[in-house]
Parts: sequence; C-alpha cells; structure tokens
Amino acid sequence: MKQMYTKTAALIAVLLAPDVACTATDEHVNVLELQTLCQLVILADTGITNEFQKPLTEEVSDELERLNLSVAENAWRGKLKTLGTPTAPQHDPCLQTPKPETCSPQYKRWEALNIAMHAKENTQKYKKFSDTKLFSPTGRAATIAISAAVEQALELKDNYNRELAESPPELAMTAAEYVKKAVYGSKAPTGSPTPECTPALGGTKATDCKLPKAGEEICISMLSLCAQDGTQNKPVCGTSASPDPSGWTWADTNKQAIWGHIHSVCKAKAPPKLDAATLAAAVTSVQTIIKHHSHASGESLVIGTPGNNPNCAKESGKACVNLAGMQVKTATAPTEDLTWLRTLEAAKKRLERDAELTRERTRVAARIKALQKKAAMIVAHLDRTDDKTAVSAAQAQQVADKSKAPEEQCNKMKGETECNTDPKCSYNST
Repeated sequence: MKQMYTKTAALIAVLLAPDVACTATDEHVNVLELQTLCQLVILADTGITNEFQKPLTEEVSDELERLNLSVAENAWRGKLKTLGTPTAPQHDPCLQTPKPETCSPQYKRWEALNIAMHAKENTQKYKKFSDTKLFSPTGRAATIAISAAVEQALELKDNYNRELAESPPELAMTAAEYVKKAVYGSKAPTGSPTPECTPALGGTKATDCKLPKAGEEICISMLSLCAQDGTQNKPVCGTSASPDPSGWTWADTNKQAIWGHIHSVCKAKAPPKLDAATLAAAVTSVQTIIKHHSHASGESLVIGTPGNNPNCAKESGKACVNLAGMQVKTATAPTEDLTWLRTLEAAKKRLERDAELTRERTRVAARIKALQKKAAMIVAHLDRTDDKTAVSAAQAQQVADKSKAPEEQCNKMKGETECNTDPKCSYNST
C-alpha cells in the first residue's frame, strides 16, 4: 500500500510540475520581429556584388563598322594599315585636320578595324570590291545604306551610355551597398564569420532604442529587440538570439558578442536572391511589424513588445524600438525617421533602375545586331552583282540622264517662237 502511495504521489508531482519549455516559449515575444529583420541581414550577407551596369563599348558595333569599311573607296582605304598596330600619334594624318582631337581616335579605330579584317582568319570573310562596282549605282547605294546603319548604331550606343551616366545622386551606390549600409551602418562591413555592427552604443537602452539612434541601422534595432540587459532578463527573441549574458550590460564593449548571437540565428536561413521583388517584399514585411502602443503618459509607434514605460527602456520580458519621433500627430511634420527603412527603399529603386537599364541594354544590342544583319545582306547582294552588270547599270543611268536633258531644256522655253529656235524641240500647243 505504501509503495502504491509513493508512485501516486510521484505521478501527481509530475503532472503539477510547471511546464518549463512552454513558459520559455511564451517569453519569446519578439520572434516575429526577429524573423522579419533577419531577412534583411541575410540579404546584406549574401556576398552579391551587384555591380553597376557597364557602358556599351565600341565592340558592340565592330562587325557593322567592318562591313562599312569593306565598301569604302579603295583609294582611301588603301591608306589604312593592314598589319601591326594603329598609326602612332606623330604620324597621324589627323594632325593636319582642323579637329585632330576628334579625328585621331576615329582614324585609329578605322585602322584597328582594317587590321582585324586582314587577319588570317578573316581573309575570306570580308570581300574587296573593285572601283567599278563601288562607283556603280548599286555600290553607291550600298555604301550610303551601310554608313547610315553605322550612324544609327553609334547613336543608339551613345544614347544608352548617356542615360546610364545620368544616374540620380540619391542612387549613387549599388543596391548591395545600400542594403549593407541599412543593416550594419557601413556599405562594406568586415568581420568573419559575423560582420561588425559598426555604430557605437550609448549609455542605456532608453537612449539607444529610440529614434534617431535605433533608426539608423537595423543591427541596433535588433539589439534593442533581443538583447538581455539587467532587468530585461528574458529570452524575448528565443534562447539562441537572446541568451543569458551573465550580467551583460548595455555597453559598446559588449555589443559585438551579443550581436553575434543574433546574427547566428539569421544565418540559419537560406540566402534569397537580391532583386527588386525580394527587397520589396522584405520592406513590406518590415512595415507590418510597426504598431501603435498606448502607455500611461501617451502613445507612440513601436517595433517589438513595449512595457509600461514609453521609451523602450529595460524591463523584464519587454523589448522594443520607440518610433515616437516619426509619428504624424499634428500639422507639424515629424523631425525623425526610420533611416534604415529609407535606405532600403533607395536599394529597391536602385534595383528597379538596374533592371530597366538591363532591359534597355538588351534592346539596344538587339537593334544594333539587326542593323548588322541588314548590312551583311547588302554586302552579299553587292558581291553577287558582277562588274559588267554594275557597269551596264551605270551606263543605262547615264543614257537616261542624257535623254532627259533635252526634254527638260525644251520645257523651259516660253512660247512657239522660242521653241522653234532649237531644232531638237517641237512646239506642242496642248
């Protein structure tokens, strides 16, 4: 009987024992905010260079300009080099022109293209046309059409490069640099395996966990939301991100160690692709965790779990970022802002501009390619036209021009008397 009583008592003790795991989980009041902001930490840590779109170079029109040279006058083209390197500056024929500064680079480019056309692998690719064919109507038409195509291609390239260079001053950095700056306070954070949260902490959570301080960098906001500090002795972001720091106090000397715990949780998530859609979704998520808080002395906007005090100072089981300084309450504009959110918005605009420039670059390259294809067809047609046909066409045109000349002269005469003075003309009164 005694043994049964002992077992029953033990069972009752187990059933009545507090659920430690459940209680600890209930203390994780800021895990939603942690998950939301971790998305941005991962974006900053992906290592994506996200370089600026590069200008289109002369190479984009190389082939088109070679085709243009292939129908150039032989007397002029014969002066260009076919081997070696383009003409040295001291022998540049452009020195004799009114504008050598613009002529010289173009002449060197023509020589470079001509040298490439005479390379062994290109000897059969580019045809050499006779003067007879080049000066025929077909040849002149080909020259004019291809020259016009080159001008159009160069204009397309220059317009794109001009648009690329006219980047707004507020988009001076790459998107990746903007995201890094928003998270760490530096566009190129260092540290392995945990990049440094560069801003310095001040004296207390009451002063640092509000605007403008906590609004400058995400890492400071996350420290405000997750770090234990004396009275705040609960794992509000979970036991990994908010471990017991064994007497840790809010001070800059301890900052990186505590940030390392928070960062380790963020690293567990798979890194997403840094594009405008991903960043826009992350920014939208951030906006959803901002909420209204009423307290004894008024109200404010906050991120996290506020306590009884209005300033997000340390309090057991409570941690937040005080956004009262950005709240619109009266006709007077607020004096503070969530700066890191605006930095993320700049990153989004940068990504959107980069995407549009990429699409435009593709369109320009495709149009230049189409001009090149058209020029190649014109050259092929000229190549299929033999010299006799070209000469016959030229002679036929000359005969036509001569036959039209007397008729035009007669039509200029006034009256029957003047018309009869020229035996080639006959007066027609109708």
